[in-house]
Amino acid sequence: MNLYLKMAAIAAAALLGIFAGYHAWDVMAIHDVVLHHTHAHPFSLYGLERGDSIVFCNPSPFYVELDVVRLEVLRGGEAIAAYDAPPRMLPPSRVYAVNGTFTAPLGEDPGGILLGMDELYGDPGLDLSGADHEALPPPDDAGVRLTLGTQVAGVSLYTETVTHEPADFYAMMDGDISGLPCY
Repeated sequence: MNLYLKMAAIAAAALLGIFAGYHAWDVMAIHDVVLHHTHAHPFSLYGLERGDSIVFCNPSPFYVELDVVRLEVLRGGEAIAAYDAPPRMLPPSRVYAVNGTFTAPLGEDPGGILLGMDELYGDPGLDLSGADHEALPPPDDAGVRLTLGTQVAGVSLYTETVTHEPADFYAMMDGDISGLPCY
């Protein structure tokens, strides 16, 4: 084998290794991304629909690419409202605010469902007289599913999905963030 062919093979292997390592890092780092909300008042799904932001904390020392950010309100395991945010590149050891949009099946307005979830699980001081109680899941049938995803090699999508009890999700969104390296 001539010298130039060996050098080309080594360079190609090095580039392939760097490329594979970058995408492997995204897959590993997606587990550490922390979700929170941006405002001083208690978290509200209805507030998200009306323009509040959510924040992602990337505690890793490298950029993390999020191609899928989806939050779903569940009834019986099925989504009754979904929040989608555009793809983002999260800077290392920093917070990044994201705005998305809520949708509901069959083009319904998800506002009543979200108000009801806030009334049941959010700040007890809220006056949410516009809540759609009939569309709400019973407490033992409700959930919030968070899906984060990243592209692997630009071809395959790796997603991680976690389903939370609503009360746990609200507590996570309002939880203490002082110990995170992003703040």
